[in-house]
Amino acid sequence: MAKFVMRCVMAGAMGATMLGLQGCGPALFHHEAAMQRAMQTHSGPIRPVPAPPTQTPPTQTLPTQTDAAPPPLAPPPAVPAKVARVRPEAPLPVQPRPMPMASAPAAINLSTIVITATPAPACAQCETIKMTVSPVGDVLVERSSWDAGHRKWRYRRFPQRTTPAKAAAFATALASDRPLGVKAASGDEACADGATGGATLALRWIDGARDDRLDLRFACSAYAGSAWDARIRAATAQLELARPVF
Repeated sequence: MAKFVMRCVMAGAMGATMLGLQGCGPALFHHEAAMQRAMQTHSGPIRPVPAPPTQTPPTQTLPTQTDAAPPPLAPPPAVPAKVARVRPEAPLPVQPRPMPMASAPAAINLSTIVITATPAPACAQCETIKMTVSPVGDVLVERSSWDAGHRKWRYRRFPQRTTPAKAAAFATALASDRPLGVKAASGDEACADGATGGATLALRWIDGARDDRLDLRFACSAYAGSAWDARIRAATAQLELARPVF
């Protein structure tokens, strides 16, 4: 009896289980059918669900063999040219360069030159002119004479300036007339050596080692217009002074 009852209970449970699976079974095996069934139950007739649009993958065009440019051909390897061997020529003999001629050193003027022109005693109002030229270009011109009554001695000085180069040119112009020591001579070759009473011209060279003097007398002829007058004027022109001296 107990077994029978146990079987009946198990049969009932199995029946209930089968009834539940009848309503939920399709949903377990097909989710779309279960969804349609639920929608019919709650919303009315079933509306068709649009299928999602299908996306077609873009077609890729593969380059054909005719479109692709052919690869450039490699240049042929350069063949080195054959270089002819040239026999080296013997070098030309080197000519020795001529030695430059040694020029004579320029003379350096170190002397102060003093020129004094004294008129004849007969000319009472004639000026005595004294010019001193230093190696650096300082020039001092001194003029002196008696007044009309031969009572007062008038003296005037005029300092001037030149360049050392012009002072050297002045000294060069008179270099050949410089004696060794003191020398007295006549300014006129035709005049006797002992004649006196005329104008005189004194040239003096003064430096650290020497003091030379040349005294010239013009007893037979005037100093003005003589050869010595022209020589002194030409030498003084080398100084290019602003005011003439002789």
